Amino acid sequence: MSQIIAWLQEGDIRSIGRANEIAAMVLENTFMFEDLLDSLGHERDVVRAHGSDALEKVVRERPDLLAPYLDEIIPLAEKESLAVVKLHYAMLFGHLLATEAAVPPIKAILLKLLADESVFTSSWAITS
Repeated sequence: MSQIIAWLQEGDIRSIGRANEIAAMVLENTFMFEDLLDSLGHERDVVRAHGSDALEKVVRERPDLLAPYLDEIIPLAEKESLAVVKLHYAMLFGHLLATEAAVPPIKAILLKLLADESVFTSSWAITS
């Protein structure tokens, strides 16, 4: 288990855990990005929740880090059931729209997130 995954397990799902600290660390040490990305497929809800929060904060500043992984991320977003994680997916996909080639697949997933039962996920899909 990577150290990032261990840190993401701290706290409960109602908190952001160490997401801010991890995001800052990954922005300074981009070689850690893939470890953070691995959190999206983790079996524990708290890891996915905190990981998606940290990832959104990283992608807000460095969308280029996530762009090569778009084909891997979209299927994870489609099967995600946790509302807080879907909310962060809706936010981070908006950060990737600056790349014209990414628009068609992101538009499709944002339209799916728009139909989500969570008003927060839907509103972020609209915003993105």
